[in-house]
Amino acid sequence: MYSLFSNPLRSYSGLMSDAAFLNIKNRMIEDVTRVIEYYHSGTFFTRNDHILVKLIKTIATPLSYDLARYHEVTLARSLYAANALQLTSSIHAGRWFHGQFYYDCPERILAYNGLVDPEQIRAQWKHYEAVKVLEGPVSNLNYLQPVGLPQQSETGLVVIGIELDALMIQYRCFMDEQYQFKAQDSGYSLLDVPHFIGRYVLPNMLKSQTDLALFNRMYNLLMGKPMGQAYRRHPFHISDYRSNLDKVLDLYLKRLGGSKKTLYTYQEQLPYCFQPPLGMPDILDTRQVAWALFLTRLKAMEFFITLAGKTGLVTNRGFINDLKIDIRRFSSEKVFEVQLTQDMYLDLKFLFDDWVTL
Repeated sequence: MYSLFSNPLRSYSGLMSDAAFLNIKNRMIEDVTRVIEYYHSGTFFTRNDHILVKLIKTIATPLSYDLARYHEVTLARSLYAANALQLTSSIHAGRWFHGQFYYDCPERILAYNGLVDPEQIRAQWKHYEAVKVLEGPVSNLNYLQPVGLPQQSETGLVVIGIELDALMIQYRCFMDEQYQFKAQDSGYSLLDVPHFIGRYVLPNMLKSQTDLALFNRMYNLLMGKPMGQAYRRHPFHISDYRSNLDKVLDLYLKRLGGSKKTLYTYQEQLPYCFQPPLGMPDILDTRQVAWALFLTRLKAMEFFITLAGKTGLVTNRGFINDLKIDIRRFSSEKVFEVQLTQDMYLDLKFLFDDWVTL
């Protein structure tokens, strides 16, 4: 199943276009950008015990290295540091976290190296999204940062992806700027890791969170589930286009539902603001991480199978057979029995029992 979401989308059948969505999309991008810039320009910070703060301090690549050397050393250290913090990676199964990013939510944090171009990251370091929301319950459009506070009604599985080398290059660029400020003003107090996370990393996550929220709204519309509510607001106006947006998303569902299209086509047609919401990190699909990657796109598979209906399932028989093979493999190895809580496992087993009969 991983290949369905890891392969680049190629516009297999021509993309649907809707003027109403394009208008809403432009307004959403404007609002998200305004929120991000608000935090970039302030002196915000996160708590010292946040997992991202611990991660950067554990990798601890010396800032005195030139950028190329800094990148090389980071690549050598980063996965071992992630293992020490029990993050999930291609070489370590990791553990569950709780409430680091989303309040009262079980969280799996995937760590990987993206093998990025350090110079390209340096050119856009303030806006690069090194930490992404791969899965989460947010469907409201208040654009609240994932800071682990009780600020919204929805809870559920969360999967966060951390591009380790990109994150460390961003941090180095942040500290370079801090030293420049210090050189210009000897009385300037240097900001450090918590400020870097609070001012840049967490705000930039709003891009992937917003695209995922669009998908979650489509999922809720298809499944007849209520939309989530936000308990907090920003100190400036955010447009409310939820009603019009949901009408457009419902139109997308009607156009796609029950058609003889492949799951690739369903995926490429999903509307988004910044990047396609179901893309997966370029991570080696080893036994340690395969089950977590599978879990990350479980809701998406449920969405596609429901949307396809009986007609679409005939077209996608190859995908369905691959899905059944994955289910049998994980079931025989008792992976989810070991890795999930009892409640999570029972919900998953109910879904699996339904899918193996397709």
